[in-house]
Amino acid sequence: MDPNAYKNVTVSRGFNYHYFISPARDGKPTILFLHGFPSTSSDWRHQAIFFHDLGYGVIVPDLLGYGGTSKPLDPAEYNQSLITKDVIDILDAEKIDKVISVGHDWGSVVNSRLINFFSERVTAAAFLAVGYIPPNPKSDWRELKDRAQNLVGYQLFFVEDDAAEIIEKHWDSFHSLVWPAEHETWIEHMRPNGAAKAWILADKKTPLPAYLTEEDKAAQTAALLKDGIQGGLNWYKPSYSDLAAKDAELIPVENYDIKQPVLFIACNKDFIGVPAMGYHTLSTHANNLATTELDAGHWALLSHPTDVNRELLSWIQEKL
Repeated sequence: MDPNAYKNVTVSRGFNYHYFISPARDGKPTILFLHGFPSTSSDWRHQAIFFHDLGYGVIVPDLLGYGGTSKPLDPAEYNQSLITKDVIDILDAEKIDKVISVGHDWGSVVNSRLINFFSERVTAAAFLAVGYIPPNPKSDWRELKDRAQNLVGYQLFFVEDDAAEIIEKHWDSFHSLVWPAEHETWIEHMRPNGAAKAWILADKKTPLPAYLTEEDKAAQTAALLKDGIQGGLNWYKPSYSDLAAKDAELIPVENYDIKQPVLFIACNKDFIGVPAMGYHTLSTHANNLATTELDAGHWALLSHPTDVNRELLSWIQEKL
């Protein structure tokens, strides 16, 4: 992605957002790509270049806490109602009325809330690896903590006060756990509570996966450790406090269902964002749903870019 194609904007609540922008050509729609944890806009590079070359508008922000965007330390600043408004502020600055929104990982949560809060700005929505996350104002974070024990135990480490310090001190180990050579590593070392922390403190490592080079890792490291990793970790904290449930109370019940065309690209070797969860929530809340499943892990946007691009393009051409 051309560094000269990046801009900065101050959103209405005062934070700086750094984002890639490529205007649409020949009347084609604009696609908004939303990354997850721990990532920056660069994770969408294969998709941004592909769709830019086809004339689509492309906008890819470094989301709050990442890259060249502000990194507030207060977890309350990471409420999804606020982050989605930040994204709308970026679209307004670029005079973009409607987008096709595409989310991966935590970007799928932002994608979900864009639909809930600003449905009129979303023409169609695609979810990669992680599906639609419906609002749950009745969620009790204590119950969530119990359910997380053997499914997403790593999250319980991420919300600990010293998580950022541990991760930054043992960065190579953390990197190899998040981007392991074998997808199955996550079953034993990410899902059970305490396993991720133990892996990192023991400085365990795996080789780089085939889709990442040493240069890629160096670029990730520079971007993610700029000003520290705490901003990225703060995305998890509202869910393990009263913040997320209170934020969900702002969403009218009639906005829970998705009226737009939806694509879910499931990844059958993702042992965190398991396809069954995405299929369930989307079949419940989306009437115009298309699904496809890749023989890929969580990071399909990097490992299987040709497949992801093909599925997105085919769906866009069919629905729009």
